[in-house]
Amino acid sequence: MHEQLARIYHLARRMVVAPLWRAPVVAFAAGLLARLLGPARAGLGAALAVLAGWLALVLPLNPFTAAGPVARLPGAAVLLAVYMQAGRGQGRARGAVPGWVGLPLYAVAASWWLRGAPLDGPGIANLVPVILGLAGAAVVAGRVAARDAGTTTIAAAAALAAALELSGAAPHWSRAALAPAAAGLGMLGLGEAVAPLAQAIVLVAVAAVAASNRGRFVPVDLAAAAPFLVWVLAPRLLPRLNRAGPALAAGLAAVCGVGLVWGAMTLLNHR
Repeated sequence: MHEQLARIYHLARRMVVAPLWRAPVVAFAAGLLARLLGPARAGLGAALAVLAGWLALVLPLNPFTAAGPVARLPGAAVLLAVYMQAGRGQGRARGAVPGWVGLPLYAVAASWWLRGAPLDGPGIANLVPVILGLAGAAVVAGRVAARDAGTTTIAAAAALAAALELSGAAPHWSRAALAPAAAGLGMLGLGEAVAPLAQAIVLVAVAAVAASNRGRFVPVDLAAAAPFLVWVLAPRLLPRLNRAGPALAAGLAAVCGVGLVWGAMTLLNHR
């Protein structure tokens, strides 16, 4: 009996410390701890929970000097926390930065950081499509997150992880997408946490595209569309499910979104 319990313990320990589960487990635990900050500071707590998950993903690499795009995600999470705190209240709260000022500044700073913080002319010129993509995706995510209780955004993160895995992207991208999903599970029910979680999903999608695109259309570009498909489909599925609940609608939307992305990838590969 003792040997069986020891075997189960060591198996569970290996699962927790395995690279696949390290980021989401840490993000989930950090999300549970972030609930102690209270509903009013749930947005900051969500950003910090994602930061903890991404730190667990990239360590022991130095997340502030490593050249790899995924290793720069923790720095992007810090920028996200600053952006969400500065824009709290959408410019209506005292001291808040108006959205039309904060969003462009955030998009420029986050894109510059994710691209490796270039200082030369060509590197800065190559930032333009990343800045536009991040800003546009952030606007869309912000609008859909305002109407989401949290389950749809969790499903969107899971769909992104599955789509990135199907696209053949490096495994760390799907693990990075699981971090906001796990943080969302830890903070489920706190509405203010949804917006930063949605923006964290956007960061993973944009960073994966920026890291993989070489001037042509690749499957990762399609994978990045998966969370947006979930955000679009889930509200449309909910009225047709006869009170089955938003969680089921979000799950079905994730399955449909990943299926659509997989079908598009299949057509792309057969061209």
